[in-house]
Amino acid sequence: MLPTDVVIADKFSAEANCQVVAASAIPDGWIGLDIGPDLAAAFSSALETTQTVIWNGPMGVFEFEKFAVGTEAIAKKLAELSGKGVMTIIGGGDSVAAVEKLDGFSPFILELEDIGLIVLVLD
Repeated sequence: MLPTDVVIADKFSAEANCQVVAASAIPDGWIGLDIGPDLAAAFSSALETTQTVIWNGPMGVFEFEKFAVGTEAIAKKLAELSGKGVMTIIGGGDSVAAVEKLDGFSPFILELEDIGLIVLVLD
C-alpha cells in the first residue's frame, strides 16, 4: 500500500509543529514522520482478511509521542487479530522497541531477543 496521508512536521523534534496532509502535498521544508489516519484505517481494513502478518518497521517516529499514533494503531490491530488466531510476527529492532514501549502489550509478547523478533501471543 502506498501512503495516502501523512503526519508532517516542520522539524525532526518531539516539539515540532505538525499537521496531516495528503502524501502528495508535503510542503517544502516539512518532513513526514508518521502515517496519517486514513492510511492507518486502510491498513487496518486490509489486515482483516490475513492469516499471517509479518511486520518489520514502525509506521512513524514512535520515539516522539505525537508521531507514534500510526505505530500504535497498527500494533493494536495486530493484537486484536492475534486474539482471533492470526499469526503475528514482529521483527526488527525498531519494531520490537516500538511494541515494547506501548502500554498493555507486554503480557502478550513472547520475546526471542537473540534474533530481534517478537510474536504476539493472545490466548
